Order: sequence, then C-alpha cells, then structure tokens
Amino acid sequence: MIIDCDPSGNHKTPKYHRRPVLGCGPSLSWDRMTDWTEALKTFRIEMSALPGSDISESLSPNTEVSLLRSTSSKYKQGSALTSIANVEAAALLVKAMWKGYWSDPDKKKETVIDFLANCRQDSSRIYSSLEGFESAEATAMGIRDFQRLNLPIHVAGFVTPLGLLTGVNLCRRDYDRYSIFLMWKALGNMQHPVLLLVEKLLWRAIFSVARGETGQAALTTFLVSVPWERLVILKTQDREWFHAAGKRDMKHLEEFDNIHIAGDIPIGWPLTLIGDQTVQRPPRNSQSKRFFRFVLASTATPVRPFVPPIESAESGHNHSSHSDANADPASDQHQDDAVVDDDFQMHEEDLSQIVEDEELGDAELIDDEAEDADNPMAKQSLLPSSSQHDHDHDRDILMGDLSDISNLSDDDSVPDTTQVIISKEETPASETKRNKLKSTTAIKGIGSTAEWPIDEVEMERMKASVLNSRSKRAVIGLIMRLTSSSGTASRTEFIKFESHKEYLLYGPYRDDSPVRYTPTYHHMIDLKRFDELWGSITKHYASPGLEEPPLPLHLVKPDASIFWISTYDDFKKMSHFQKQDLMRKRKVVVVTGVPTDGCAFDEDGLSELAGLDVAVDVQDLSVEVKNGNYNSRLRYGTLRQLLESSRDEKGHILNALNFPLSTCDTTPDGIASDLSAWTATESTPWCNDYCSPFPTKDFRWGLAANTGAAHLWHIDSDGFGTFISPLTGGKLWMVARPVGSDPDAFSRTDVFSGHYAIEGTNEHIFVTEAMLLIPGIRLYMPPNTPHCVVTTSHSICRGGHFYSSGAIRDTVAALFHTFAAGGYITNTSHGASRIVLRRLVFLWHSNVVLGQNRDSTRIAPHVPDITTWEGVLDLLAVCGLMELLNVVDASTYLVASSKLKYDSPLKANPGMSARHRLECIAARQASREMLGHFFTHFDLINFDGKSIDGVHDFWWPYFARQLVCLENLKHTAWKEKINGAKDCTFKKFAQQVRFVYEGFPPEFAAICEQLRNDQVDNFAWPRALQYSIRPLVNPRSDIRFDLTGLTDEDRAYFKSFENPPFEPLSSASGQTYGSPSAVISNTTKEKSGMRCTWNTPS
Repeated sequence: MIIDCDPSGNHKTPKYHRRPVLGCGPSLSWDRMTDWTEALKTFRIEMSALPGSDISESLSPNTEVSLLRSTSSKYKQGSALTSIANVEAAALLVKAMWKGYWSDPDKKKETVIDFLANCRQDSSRIYSSLEGFESAEATAMGIRDFQRLNLPIHVAGFVTPLGLLTGVNLCRRDYDRYSIFLMWKALGNMQHPVLLLVEKLLWRAIFSVARGETGQAALTTFLVSVPWERLVILKTQDREWFHAAGKRDMKHLEEFDNIHIAGDIPIGWPLTLIGDQTVQRPPRNSQSKRFFRFVLASTATPVRPFVPPIESAESGHNHSSHSDANADPASDQHQDDAVVDDDFQMHEEDLSQIVEDEELGDAELIDDEAEDADNPMAKQSLLPSSSQHDHDHDRDILMGDLSDISNLSDDDSVPDTTQVIISKEETPASETKRNKLKSTTAIKGIGSTAEWPIDEVEMERMKASVLNSRSKRAVIGLIMRLTSSSGTASRTEFIKFESHKEYLLYGPYRDDSPVRYTPTYHHMIDLKRFDELWGSITKHYASPGLEEPPLPLHLVKPDASIFWISTYDDFKKMSHFQKQDLMRKRKVVVVTGVPTDGCAFDEDGLSELAGLDVAVDVQDLSVEVKNGNYNSRLRYGTLRQLLESSRDEKGHILNALNFPLSTCDTTPDGIASDLSAWTATESTPWCNDYCSPFPTKDFRWGLAANTGAAHLWHIDSDGFGTFISPLTGGKLWMVARPVGSDPDAFSRTDVFSGHYAIEGTNEHIFVTEAMLLIPGIRLYMPPNTPHCVVTTSHSICRGGHFYSSGAIRDTVAALFHTFAAGGYITNTSHGASRIVLRRLVFLWHSNVVLGQNRDSTRIAPHVPDITTWEGVLDLLAVCGLMELLNVVDASTYLVASSKLKYDSPLKANPGMSARHRLECIAARQASREMLGHFFTHFDLINFDGKSIDGVHDFWWPYFARQLVCLENLKHTAWKEKINGAKDCTFKKFAQQVRFVYEGFPPEFAAICEQLRNDQVDNFAWPRALQYSIRPLVNPRSDIRFDLTGLTDEDRAYFKSFENPPFEPLSSASGQTYGSPSAVISNTTKEKSGMRCTWNTPS
C-alpha cells in the first residue's frame, strides 16, 4: 500500500521532481482540468443556472435504486446535470462498497456489477406500476455496460474527485483502469493544502449523496463551503496541478511505469510501500465502541462544517434542532453523526466499566448497529487520514490527528485519585496477534480498520497510546477543579482537537494581511460551533469587484458595516458631539495606532493584572458542558496556571475575566459620558465627599486568556458600553446587529428568549460581523450589543465599561434585560453601576434645569438636546429608569445571609443601605424636576398640528411601556427558569412594582392594562409615532411633579428613623404625580433637600 508518512510536514517538493503527467485518455477531455480552480468556477456558474427546487429534497429510502435512476436521467441534460450524475454514480459505488460489494475477477462472491444488476431489478419492481416506467427503464438501459459506472469512482479515487465536475459524461466512456492508476502515480500526493481541502469537501458531498441526499443539494452545500477567497491567491503551479503534458492515451504506454524521477528523491518523499497488516480484535463493550468512534471522528475528513454535528437534547445539551437534516433515517444510513455522542468525552463514571471489559479473549469485532446493518464500513473512514506526525504549523491547513492521544502515554505523574477509580491496568502486548480467519486489522480501543492503509509502526503507537492513557482518563476534565482536601487546583494534560479548516481573520484595514487561524479546542462540539459561527459571518461578506474574493463589509462597504474605524490621532481630534453621535448610531468604534508600552504573555505581562498566585475566577474550556450549563466551566485558578497552560501545547484552554484595575486611567475621552459627568458635578450636592466614590474597580478591568478561549454570545451587564485594548495576543471580536430594518429589534423583550442560543449563530435574530483586535487597537462597543469573543493567541487585555448619553436608551433596555435574565444573557453584575447612572442624572439636571455648561463642548454633548425628538426620548428613558431604581436594584431583594441555592423568599437583608436609598431619592427628584421643566416649557405637536397633553398622552404611555415590558421580561425569565437578580422572587418583585403603581393615578394603571392587552413587547417607543417639539413663550404653571423623589416604600423605610433627612409623609395622600392637581410645587434645590446636609442614618 502507498500512504502519506511524511513526518516533516514538508509540502514544498519542487514540481520538477514529479513524473511527467499525461492525460488518461483523450475521451475524458482532461484539458478542462488544466487549471482546476477555473474548472471549479465554471461548475459554480453552471450550478447557479439550475433551479433550486431539488435542494431541500432527499432520495427515496431505497438509495441505490434512486441513485441509479437519477444518474441515468441526468445525462445529456447539460454540463451541470452531467457533473451531478457523475457524483451520483460515484456515490452509488460507495454505497456498493458499504454493502460489501467489490470487484472480484475470480467471481468468488457477488461483485459491484451484481450489485448494480440487483438495483436495476429493484428499480423494475418498484416502478413497474408507475406511469411512464417504460421510458425510465429505457433511459437506465442507455448505459450499455454497467462496468462503465465504475469510471467516476476510479477517477475520483485515483486522480481527484474534481474530475467529476468537468461536465464530461464519464458513465458513457470506455477506459483503461491502469492508465488512470498511472496518472495517479505520476501526480503523487503532494497537493497544495487548499486543493486537499477542496477535495475533502467534495468527498464529503459524495458520502452525503450515498447516505440519501440529492446530488444537487450536496453539491450546493459543497460550493458554499469552498474557500473561494483562497483560490485566487494560489500560484500557477498549484492551480495547474492536474495539467497533463500530453493527450496521448496512456493505456498504450504501460512502460511508463518504469520511468524514474529525475535526480535524487526529495527528503521526506511521502510514498512508502508497506507490507501486510497484523490483526488484533477490539474489546466488545459500549465504552470501547464510543472511544472507537471518538478516534475516528478526530481523523475524519471535514464535514459540513468540518466537524460532526451537535448532539441531540438527549445527549445532554439543550439543542432542539441540530441533527443532520440530510441524513437518511433508513437502515442503510452511513452514520457519520454517530461519532459525536457525549461530546467525545469518556465520562468518569464509566472508567471502571472500561477496565472490566478490557480483556480481548475471543470477542467478535464491534457489531454493526441496526442502522448500519447493510453498511460494514460505516464505522470507519473510507479515506486514509493524514500522517499522525504531520503537525507543521507553517502549513496552510492543519489536519486532525491522533497525536494528542499518543502523548497521553508519557510517563507523567498521575494524582492518587486515579488509583481509586482504576483497579487494574493492562500493558500493551509487544506484538499483535494474527487472525487467520479475517484480514481485518483491529486496534484495541479504536476498533476495526479493515484494509486501512496505515503503517505498522503507527498502528502500534496508537494502540499503545490508547492502552497507556487509561490511567490518565480518570483526571480528564478535573483541571482547575478544587479538591476537598487541599482546596487547590491541579493541572493535567487533556486531549485537544485541531480544526481541519483554516480561517482568514481580517483587521481594520484592507492593506493589512489577514491572519491565518486554525482553532483548537478540547471538544469537537466547540470546533463545530466556531465553524458554524464563522460561516454565518462570511455569508455577509461583499466582493470589492469582479473576480475578487469577498471580504468583510468594513473593508468593502464601510458605510454598511457596524464598525467605524479611525486612527488614534484623528479620533483625538473629534469633538465630543461626533463621538456621542457614533454611539447613538450604534457604531462599534475601532481606533488604530493606539500607543502601547509593549507587553508579552509572561510573568511580567501578567503581573500587570494581578499577583500570579492570587486565586481568581477562571473559565476552563476543558470541562464538558452538560444540559447547556456553561457555569460548570467556572473554576478557581491563578495567572500562573494560565501561564503554564500557554507553555504546554496540551495545556488547558483557560479564560480569566475578573481582574479589577482600581488604579487605571479614568480621563474623559468623549465616549464615556459617565467620566464627563463625574468631573462636571464634583463637589455639587449629592456629588461630594459625603457621597459614593467612583467605582473604578467595576469600570476598569483586565483580561487574560489562552489561545482558543471563547466567550459565547452575551451582552454586557447593567447597560454598559465596553472598550477593550489588547496588550499582547489577539482577540477575534464578533458583534451583532439586528436582522432586517428595525433598529430597535434588540429592545424587544423576547430577543434573548427561547429561540436564542448563546452557543448558536442566531442568524434569525442578528447579523454578525467580526474583526481581529491586536495590540495598538482599541474598540468601543455601545451597550446592548450582542457579542462573542475568541482569543486567537495568548492574550492580555485592558478594558473597561462606560455609559454614553448618546446610547442611553440602549443602556436602559440592556439594564432591564440583564436584571431580569442576567444568568443567561450576561456574565456578571455590577450594583455600583447605579452610582454612575445617578451621577449622570445630576449632570443632566444641572444642564436642563439650571442651565449650566450649555456652551461647553466637553460637557453639553453628554446632555440630551430636549429641543429634538431624539433628545426627548433620551430624557424620558432615563427618567423612567430613575422611577424604577428600587425595582431593578439587586440590594432590594438580596438576602445576604441565605445559603439557599434558590431565591430566598425572606425580606432583603440587609437591603438597600440608607445612603444608597437617599441617593436614589435625590436622583428621582432631579429626574422629576427635568420632566417638570420640559413639560412646562415645551409643547408636543402631533401629525395634525395639534398640541397634546404631554404628561397624559406621552409621558405616562412611555413609562407604562417600560414598566409593562419589564414585567413581561421578568415573567418570561421565570417561565424559562432563567436566573436574574438573586433572591428576586415573584412576590418580592410584584411588591416593588406595586409601590410604583401607587405613585401614579388610576389612569396610569389603565394605560398599562391596555398595553398588556396589545401585547407590547418592545421597550423602544414606536418610530411611527413621533411628535414635534415647540418651545413655549410662556411656561405652563399647571403641571407639577412630586419633587420629594420618594416612593411609598421610601416613606415606610424612613418612618422608623428618629431623625430622618426630611419629614416623611405617611402616604402619597392622594397626590397625583405628574398631574395638574399636584400640591408639591416646583421648588429650588435648597428647599427640596438637594444639598447633602442630612445626618446619615445608622
């Protein structure tokens, strides 16, 4: 046998070392393969002209009959259908091999021809009662010699499957098999990795057709998966790999077999002749079956999308529709999907059973399962895998391998816990046993590899690897897990899977060379998810011109992209107005050329974040996720362990996200309105030394992660915007914008509900764009932006959160979302965020009501312009949030003393502090003053040109919408068992909402009820309902608000104090908040308690 055993990974053998290539017969029109990339493009054009009705269909349960008839009917109907027929003919022969039919010149058993004859008989039997059978049968008989049906699989197998796509009718050609063999021998197997990738994709399509998918559907998927952008960069010698030196028929040149390569054979020449294989039977138990499938999956050719599909819900994941839709449920299905059960993990509870079943004895080979009863090869790959040593990372594409398993056989120390789980071990035999009855090779723990072209040495290495690794399986998945005895984390090696596919990651500019990235994960399911996610990104690429590969939108159509890119110098020159406008437009701002101090992923670099041995929260991606619980990956670890993992190719993929940086810079930058507000209001009432300090550690933080660390879809907590700057390494930052034309889609209450998956592509909800961030780049992301992040190389980052006045409505919607369902859509919570939001309100009040800083180009841009419609909506959004501050504050519900795993029904303890409550009251008071100022100084004009009652017809409906949507959001979270604020039970939440209703007249409750009946599900005000803003010459005097800022809960709270900061009222006393009959007048700051002069309650 001839196999690839090139341990050096050298794929740069000069072409002149190859034997001269001749066309394998003039009738095959091999000149069409002179440039295989052009042949592929031609086929794509031909396919695009076909109708798409066939794409979603599958063949009948009797696949071989359907293939025979489909193959016969497509010839003479155009090049595209002829190519499809070639693929279906190859699939038909694959099906024959799966059923055990082979070409046997001695006729000792049924041959492929017998198989085809049986298919024709079945076809006659099945279709004899159908109208038009005679014409169909005549068409099938148009293939004069069924031996010709062998040609497509021989061309595909010996030369290239791309030879099936030339539009030449291969099943109506006579040929000499030996000439095809000679051409394959001349070509060798040193193809460019891109060619290998395309061939593997096409083989996958052929196998899909053999399983029951239609040829057009499989080839359509194939064309979508082809990396077209990489074909255009191939050199001429790589594009003309199959170019024939002449068109003579090689069947008359059999002496060609004796031609030798000119010169010395290149080092690492990949062709090696090996002898017979030895035999050893595998164990017969379910665990061995599973591990056998697990190994085959790691070496299989790439499937759409290059890894096996996600498990069903029964396998421990909360996915409902991730099965292979194209798989044939009939008994003849080729079960590629079966290899992914249980995330390829050997569960710890199964280890003892594995040991009990280790003895080989006279056990039979692994049984075929029911669905594979007629498919003896369904448990193995039909194509040889690449060399196990082929790991040169300079290659354009890296293949899956078993080397990770072999490395488990090193004599590393194993924790004592292993001895408790594993009672006995088995040393691999020094030589394998010969089985006289079968020629099948069996690798213990892997399974049957009938006629698998694999080297004897490699076989022994794999067998020993599997056996010797048993002692280490006990600790797989235990890394970073705290032990009960020592409370420290232990690190061990773990299997990793390397993608069969390479991805091109683009930075901010088109002139920058894309970075080639090959992901590696502990679980195959993670590889699949990354590939699916990347597919959802690239489908929105745009081509810059004819015959040019598609590129990301920010490189081709920047105006259509969510990214907005600027240099560092240009960004500094921008006004605060311009920067706030970018946030209002929901642009993700990318600043390039940011000065950096230089940093490396080492002890010094990591020390910028924290002490190397300080225990912090770490996400360990080696931990298997069960039932969708990604919190199971949260462990305690240290930066030193991240550093150790980075230095070990078998190290765990770790992600540390919790490094508060209290001493980081907080200089205003024009984006962060919170910083401008803090600076402008310093030493003013409620913003002085007696009040809460700036929560730097909540707003400035660092990150550290190993290559491959992935943070799945989420929005940042508490309505934060986020900025990030890599100090070293790379981050692939993927952000989402809504599908369709509704810019407020992410403000819907159900946007992150049951149809949203944190590990999915969510293409029905949003469009994803991606950019690679490296040192020197800073990214500003507005609030309520779903994003997903992958670390492409060991990374250290500094970043932070901010509030931007330009995006304040998105902040409010995101804050409500994360309060109600934070356990699912975000990764943390920051109660101190309310301090900064209150400070922002005080800045707005000073500008809107007191008229301060209106001419400042550094302060005024951070206050909404209430003479515009957008500015009024911003104002109402913040005022509504201030009314709900108590409702959406975690301290209102938290029972700190509770150790219950579920929400405690007890009263909050210690509850909201007196200082915190007073600051909330002051912020509510300021917001109500702003409402009073607006509605007394401005009129709202409808489309008919008439003035409306601003409070009754606009403010109440607006705030009612916020309240009703918050209620719906929280109820949905409870229904779906999603955690929100801790200890926020239904009863406690309903009580807080009741306090809000009690501050409004009955008309407000009626508006809320009407909105519930209308099933309102969006926090955003309808864009179709807008009003014009008209200043009043004479301000109104009949609109007044309750300027105490109190709720009934606040009054009850302070009633128990001997010296409250103000005289509490027993109740609202029938005062109608925001109505003309209110008795509380619009007083000054001195009289409304706005100065921080109270005696702080103990």
